[in-house]
Amino acid sequence: MKVGLIRYRPKKVVLFLIELLWGIWFEAYEMSRFFCFKCVAMELGERNVRVNSISPGGIATGIFGKALGLPTEEAEKTAEAVKGALATLQPIRRAGLPDDIARAALFLASDESSFVNGHNLVVDGGLVGGRLWTLQQEGLNLMRATFGLST
Repeated sequence: MKVGLIRYRPKKVVLFLIELLWGIWFEAYEMSRFFCFKCVAMELGERNVRVNSISPGGIATGIFGKALGLPTEEAEKTAEAVKGALATLQPIRRAGLPDDIARAALFLASDESSFVNGHNLVVDGGLVGGRLWTLQQEGLNLMRATFGLST
């Protein structure tokens, strides 16, 4: 978990955390940190401190190349190649971009979100919503055909 931004104003503090989506959903350790963040939001909310979290999905950056062991300069060049693959994974058919996360962070840090506290904003193009609708329907039609039912 990384602290994404701390902004101070007179009698106002905004703090939000950036979580890795797969960490939140699959690792018990990450889940415990996520729920700890919720507790911090409730405790600090009483002091007018808002604590929110951003969970990015697949964002087209060089992180994928770095994870495969490429040197930093080469890894950064892989972002364009990753865009096509990421676009096929979520209902919104494009890759996430760093600007998508930046806009979410700006919203959470702005006065427009002054009544938002303890929220995890998932910015993933609908990925955690489940399987793509068309794939789900194709599977359902296949099951109907298997049982001799009309589609």
